Amino acid sequence: MRKNLFGTLFIIVLACSCTNQPREINSNNSKELIIDIEQARTVGLSEFIQEMQYTPLKTPGNEFMGTIAKIIHNENYYGFLDKSKKSAWIYDKELNFINEISFPEGRGAGELEYFSDITFGKENTLYALGLFKFIKFDIDGELLKETVIRPQISKFVYDQEIDMLVGYMNNYTSGNLDENKVAYNLVYLDEDGTVYDMRLPIDKRKETMAFLTFENFPSYKNEHIFFSHIDFNIYRIDNFDIDVKYQLSFPNQGLTEDILNLRYNFERQSKFLNDEIRSRNVVYSIGSFLETENQIYIQYVQGRSGGYFVYNKENQESFVASKFINDIDNGSLPFLVSSDSTSYLGLIEPYDLIRHLHNLRDEEPQKFNDPKTRELISLVNTISENSNPIFIQAIAK
Repeated sequence: MRKNLFGTLFIIVLACSCTNQPREINSNNSKELIIDIEQARTVGLSEFIQEMQYTPLKTPGNEFMGTIAKIIHNENYYGFLDKSKKSAWIYDKELNFINEISFPEGRGAGELEYFSDITFGKENTLYALGLFKFIKFDIDGELLKETVIRPQISKFVYDQEIDMLVGYMNNYTSGNLDENKVAYNLVYLDEDGTVYDMRLPIDKRKETMAFLTFENFPSYKNEHIFFSHIDFNIYRIDNFDIDVKYQLSFPNQGLTEDILNLRYNFERQSKFLNDEIRSRNVVYSIGSFLETENQIYIQYVQGRSGGYFVYNKENQESFVASKFINDIDNGSLPFLVSSDSTSYLGLIEPYDLIRHLHNLRDEEPQKFNDPKTRELISLVNTISENSNPIFIQAIAK
């Protein structure tokens, strides 16, 4: 009886809070980015990056960090989501350690089941997301609030202008249906978990189709950007309005409506993905979207692999890369997972960097002895294979 009553109350709140009529997604001012993957080539990082800055992350007592799955930042802090330790490491903008905030597994106070995301809130607070619950901390790690929610969101971002959290449903339908049984990918929630609005209806052909990404809500200046799985639109979230900022086009190589329609022939989405999409080697999703003042960086997924696209906003020139080589300092390639107005942000494991330079010394001594490699060699001499990750700022041209 309690379960039925809760469900009834939720539907009433949802019906009262959301807009009665779904608003159109505005694409009139969007820019089309044409990505011709047949032109893909090996590209040196120096074609779009002018400098690589490396900072080893230090922790009290050299405590080990786990697997970092996400980098967030605001005007004062960086936050690193530690998936294996179920925590967030907080650093100031000079990369001085501030705090580690832990989210133990469980259902008690300050605990989360299936910890999945973090986002900074107003006044330097931090939200952490788990299954049907989010919790709020101050920067010192004091628990401020915990909220049970109905929608099963997997990623979220805080929007300061409307003082709400915007959650991503990952193409799943759980607690995000309106009165007409339409499911939506974006859900607006207040601190009490009340659903105020839902946007971007989920295409039934794409239901349950989700892939691993570092960030579905990349930021650019004061904008919140959003991209979904099996979707070639890059959206801008402007309060309760959603605009298409960029439309990605893959001539003769992108997923088509005809292929998508074959989804109805399959009970399991995994079989549809393997038999009809990956087997055709088409581009079907976006793995990463990053934007700086002058550039756009995109990683796309094609078949069982993928590639990269970089667009210069000043001269409108672009290139497609099948892979990158580090011709800036002959180091190993970083994972670029976030950005600010001037740089791409990423991490590299000391183990990978040390092994890379050892291989360079043995197999390509000319590159190892190149003057531009010296600073990297000096850095490696200060760390060990067991050191914590190295934070990278790749300054865009």
